[in-house]
Amino acid sequence: RSLCDWSSDVCSSDLTIDAGTGGGILVHDAGGVRILRLNVVGSGRAAGNCSDGIYFYTDLAVPGSRLPLARVEHVEVSGFGKSGLILGGWAWNDATATPIKTGFSDVRFFDVDAHDNADAGILTYGSYGTNVSGWAHANVLVDRCRSHADRKSTRLNSSHTVISYAVF
Repeated sequence: RSLCDWSSDVCSSDLTIDAGTGGGILVHDAGGVRILRLNVVGSGRAAGNCSDGIYFYTDLAVPGSRLPLARVEHVEVSGFGKSGLILGGWAWNDATATPIKTGFSDVRFFDVDAHDNADAGILTYGSYGTNVSGWAHANVLVDRCRSHADRKSTRLNSSHTVISYAVF
């Protein structure tokens, strides 16, 4: 499949991460990350993949912390047993037994084709800490992305934003 042709705004890439039955890319507690012009493929749930494709995750336990700059552009992600592309933030204060709001800011998902993943093509979530106003993530743009042919398993609950079967 062709991904990015810069002259015509259609993507093409020969670079592939074949994750097999594992996860593709995990960005944990880091900002300033760009993932560009890449195919990320898993073997599919039926072949034993129980992981995510591209996962931006923070569990920094500092209320209201947001890691700056996360980019995924001109990327195809498919064949994962969970979700294709995730933006997540979750932290917990053991002393008070309450969630801590943490996440990302200045996020751009552009020209992502997320398909044939078991739970969702593109998913976002964050904790609901009451000690800080606003959402876990800020300044998030999802543009010219497709999420399709995802199985939509019942594992997810209403605290997640699932973008599936959509074009942005």
